[in-house]
Amino acid sequence: MSENKNEEFFYQLIRKNVKNINLRVKSDGSVVVSASPGVPEDYIDDFVYSKRSFIQKARRQMAQGTGSVSDWKPVSGGQVPYLGGILILQEACADSRKIPVWIEQSRQGSITAFSRNKKGEAVFCRDGCLYLYTQNPDDTQNPQNPDNTQNPDNTQNPQIPDVEPTVVSTSYALIVPPDGTATDGSIVSLSAGVSLQITQMMSDGTPRITSTSEGIQRKVTYQPSLAQQESNLMLADSIEDLPLTIGIYRITYHYEDSQGNVAEKVRTINVTAA
Repeated sequence: MSENKNEEFFYQLIRKNVKNINLRVKSDGSVVVSASPGVPEDYIDDFVYSKRSFIQKARRQMAQGTGSVSDWKPVSGGQVPYLGGILILQEACADSRKIPVWIEQSRQGSITAFSRNKKGEAVFCRDGCLYLYTQNPDDTQNPQNPDNTQNPDNTQNPQIPDVEPTVVSTSYALIVPPDGTATDGSIVSLSAGVSLQITQMMSDGTPRITSTSEGIQRKVTYQPSLAQQESNLMLADSIEDLPLTIGIYRITYHYEDSQGNVAEKVRTINVTAA
């Protein structure tokens, strides 16, 4: 620990194995900076100088008795002004396992003003309360600390592993060739250009898209003319190529997963005389 003087003010420097440079203005107006041993003091001086507006503003607020954002400590159960009203603060530890639940609740509208990161820190409103899931804001090794600035020499510090995102929801879309016309005697491939697109929304908010041809069922109906009835051709699954005669063919592609989620699409082919 040492006292350093910038051109405008003194600050207290604490050397410890932290990933970032951390700056905090204490309630008495003094400035405390923590940095890893490998960061040069000249670099730290420049960093503190770049934060001079923030420091001066924090000191003015303290002198006026309004406090500083960096020194504000949320109290669970306390009142928080919000959009002209009052919310009750509910504070808890960050938990990435809750992310899929929060995302689903946000989509359903049971929580509002939802924001989170993949470490499980989150804030949202529900039932007259403001829920705040956060790590300790005073933990200088916390990479989510808002006063942290990237350390130019962070190779000495352990990296926090990313949380593997989980699947929140799954949707399906059948991709088939467009409706069209053909001539008598033509042959159509029943599986060419047909696939199932699977879109999985992950807990980190990103989509994961895959494609497959497995599990797609089909039914082919034939109607000789508009005046005649449509009939199911009852084709075997092994048949890939279908000879066409004059009339209307409808190929219905169908997919259903183990949860009962269904995707279906119909392709129509009008066959005329050659």
